[in-house]
Amino acid sequence: MEQSPERVIRLQSALRDAGADGAVIGATDHMRYLVGWTEPPGERFMVLWVPASGEPVLIVPALYSDDARRAVTTVAITSWHDNAGWHAGVEPLLSALLRGGTVLVDDDLGAGHLMDLQSLAPSVSWRSCRAVMAALRGIKDQDELRAMERSAAMADRVYDRTLAALRPGITELELQQAILKEFVAEGASSAWAI
Repeated sequence: MEQSPERVIRLQSALRDAGADGAVIGATDHMRYLVGWTEPPGERFMVLWVPASGEPVLIVPALYSDDARRAVTTVAITSWHDNAGWHAGVEPLLSALLRGGTVLVDDDLGAGHLMDLQSLAPSVSWRSCRAVMAALRGIKDQDELRAMERSAAMADRVYDRTLAALRPGITELELQQAILKEFVAEGASSAWAI
């Protein structure tokens, strides 16, 4: 998915409208939507911090720092090392909220990470980001519409070619493999899997 600084700006506006001070977006499709990149979620803390006002920061493990810096140019990036942990890098971002505030949290952020954030900023009201992100993603921009058109055309071509694989006795797994092979031949990525 393409990077779109406008999406982050729209999120910041939506956060202000919702009376929230910021949002914590996990390594999810929401992160990919906002900055055009993510890694599969894992045990290491990786989030996009989007303040209602100010500069967003992508916080990544040092292991992914080079990849993030090559892929993301629309927000600041900070990395942390396993031996030091991620808390020290996040505390300055939350320091403005230590006296209270509201932070919206990606529903798919790991519970352990959320609990750690809550312990770093216990006076913050932590709430779901679901409604804000749904409203934001529900309005498509021109890039998204073009990507959806390309995806639909690709799916139509794959469907037409996959019909030839249908025969009595084919298993669902064999058909799935035939479909996946055609999508790979088309250059598809899982980022737009629907």
